[in-house]
Amino acid sequence: MQDIEKFKKDIQQRQSSFELCESLSARAMYDFMPMDCSVAFGHVCFNDSNVEKKIAVRPNFNPLACWIPSSITNSSGRVSFEIKLPANLTRYRVCALATNDKQYGLGEMSFTVQIPIMIQPSPPRFLNYATNAKLLTSQTNQQAVGYSIVLQPSKRAALIFPLSTIHSGTARFQFIISTVKNETCTQFGDAMELSLPVFTPATSEAFATYGDICEEEIVLQPIETPKNVIPQFGELSITTSSTALASLTDAIISLYTYPYECTEQLSSRLLGIQALWDVLQAFHCKDLPEVSVLKTKLESDLNTLKGRQYSNGGFGYWTNRNDCYAAPYMSVHVAHCLAVLVNKKVFNVNKNMLNNSLKYLENIESEINQLSYTKYWSNLTRFSLISYALYVRAKHLQYVADEASQLLQLSGFDKLSLEALGWLLIALSTDKNNNKDHIIEIICKHLKGKVSETSETANFITSYGDDGQSVMLHSNQRTDAILLEALLYIDPNSTLCTKLSKGLQAHKVKGAWGSTQENCFALIALDKYFHMKEKDTPDFVADI
Repeated sequence: MQDIEKFKKDIQQRQSSFELCESLSARAMYDFMPMDCSVAFGHVCFNDSNVEKKIAVRPNFNPLACWIPSSITNSSGRVSFEIKLPANLTRYRVCALATNDKQYGLGEMSFTVQIPIMIQPSPPRFLNYATNAKLLTSQTNQQAVGYSIVLQPSKRAALIFPLSTIHSGTARFQFIISTVKNETCTQFGDAMELSLPVFTPATSEAFATYGDICEEEIVLQPIETPKNVIPQFGELSITTSSTALASLTDAIISLYTYPYECTEQLSSRLLGIQALWDVLQAFHCKDLPEVSVLKTKLESDLNTLKGRQYSNGGFGYWTNRNDCYAAPYMSVHVAHCLAVLVNKKVFNVNKNMLNNSLKYLENIESEINQLSYTKYWSNLTRFSLISYALYVRAKHLQYVADEASQLLQLSGFDKLSLEALGWLLIALSTDKNNNKDHIIEIICKHLKGKVSETSETANFITSYGDDGQSVMLHSNQRTDAILLEALLYIDPNSTLCTKLSKGLQAHKVKGAWGSTQENCFALIALDKYFHMKEKDTPDFVADI
């Protein structure tokens, strides 16, 4: 690499009799793609005898010049490398670590890369649509002579270019600076190119109006067209639906498009989509494929789950390898998925897969005890898993009320999470002789003491602790969904059900909840809620 200081001294000696070069051509060109805009600044013309030298654009701005993991010195204890530096005009730090069998040493140095005339833009990180901005560029003169305009000896100066965006996309800029070539002044120059994203305007805003027309023959809903809509991006989209279930399709889309496919996510996708299968058939969603394509995808997911089942009926997160063990929560969750599939009768569930899964649930306590790491689990987590297993068995139409009652007596309320109480309520509801009504009443009274209510909404706040968060995949919204479903089994006319439903829907972000667990349990609970509240088949016409 050329010694910059020596180079600068040579320039000074050659130009000691020269007072000042006549002119500097400072050119900056930029264009927006795909925008139809091109502007040139300060282009100074020269005589035909002064042909401009081509200036190479500096393209590579990698901050790491090189990384050499190891090398062996020669007999003199030296090692050398030939390195092509990036195009950064900056200060580099060089670190070297030398070792032998008994010693080591560390050495450091630094050097600065410069060129006689440098251009250094200071762009923003991004631009927004239909905004004005100023682009600052800094020109540095490393020589001992000055140029016209503003570049003084060994100084820098800034040029500001105003700009405005008229489209979204990518804005590309090119900057070029060069000096005059004559008998006493060597020509120097620099050029570089960069690009910036130009973002689209703010995201869309959606809102919904709900109500019923049981008492009225005609309902008018005025809609005012939004003002200051940008033609390239703005849109007013109006949809109508005869059921509030249609508002849950965004959660289905979230499950369908989820990119990862561990056992929990596949099961949650099957659970959530199956819960609203009737709605998907009645209302076509433009962001989902046809029902036949959707069914093929879910059948593939079901076959994948079948391949992950262990001989004991449990399931692993990703596999059923012999050197791994079935995960208790995954196993119960898949069994829950199979219960919904069997009840909906849309897919054919393999009998061996189903029977082995139910066998695992019946032996859930012993299966948990066989795992070495479960000794670190709290009783809260352990009893919650057993409660979930009883809930799933109840969904498979098994009588588990006595086992649920025994678990409640064994644990007490202190060692049962709110989710576990919700699962036990559904398990206790399998008693057709109403022998468990007293226990159900006690649980409901306990739950009402744990709820946080407003005039419109209600929600439960609870936690398992660290082990429960990782084992049970707990969240507050999932707890609300589980307890909403449980209360719909026990007391569907309770105002708490309505408040829980509103509170649950209020936590949606862009139409969906925060995880696959929240989405599938919320869809199950709200599907049951709306089917109870919307008993009558709609018969009306909506005109826009």
